[in-house]
Amino acid sequence: MGITTRRWTDRAGQMWFAVAGLDGTLSAAAERAGYRRIGDEWARAYPVDSPHVELAWGTFTRSIGPMLRQTARLDPVTWRAALREL
Repeated sequence: MGITTRRWTDRAGQMWFAVAGLDGTLSAAAERAGYRRIGDEWARAYPVDSPHVELAWGTFTRSIGPMLRQTARLDPVTWRAALREL
């Protein structure tokens, strides 16, 4: 099935970004990265009026898989290239 993402807004005005389809290794990485388990998903809440929330959502959907793989130390973090670019 693979990794899937979704978002929703709760009654308290929090927008949740969630990821599902994680195996045990990636679930542990999500927990270490500060995500909260909600059923079969790992999620994090942000105020619905956060600046650039749409941009953040796009970045989340593109980056959550690689980010969790790097957190789990399954893939290397390309620090040297990132620092050079900075």
